[in-house]
Amino acid sequence: MPSGRIELPGSDASTTNILVRDTADVNILVPGYAIVQRVLYTAGELVPAQLTVDQANFHPPGLENAVVMFLTSSGPVNITGISYISQPAAGPNAVPVIYNANGRHLFVYNGGGQPITLKHLFAGAPVSQPENRMLLYGNADNTLNAGRCAHLYHSLAAGNVWVQIGQ
Repeated sequence: MPSGRIELPGSDASTTNILVRDTADVNILVPGYAIVQRVLYTAGELVPAQLTVDQANFHPPGLENAVVMFLTSSGPVNITGISYISQPAAGPNAVPVIYNANGRHLFVYNGGGQPITLKHLFAGAPVSQPENRMLLYGNADNTLNAGRCAHLYHSLAAGNVWVQIGQ
């Protein structure tokens, strides 16, 4: 399969239709908006290790590629923030890798039997960095019981925080 770049210029009044007839990976950047007529598939499911304690600046391995995160816990736990900064390995020259979270959608799903609570702009212990905190519905914590999901969006406009935009 050949690879390369195709640019499809248009004006504000134009519509460009793209039909892909292969199973190869296709990345499309849409500067305006896109309408998906059939099915939208997303890549990046993440199933981190079972949570056993409260989480601050939560960054399980693989989060930077995830759209959906399936969580389980051994008992009730709180998440005070979700971080897109990968913590470096120990060592004198270790440097954290920072992933741009702005504009990212993340679906957090409780696939276990214990409640997982997303904490609304929580500044208590354990402390998450301000940009990792969550602005949740009703300005209140969101407890995800078994089988429940929260749709989060990282927004600069809302103060550089995760905003809950759906259940």
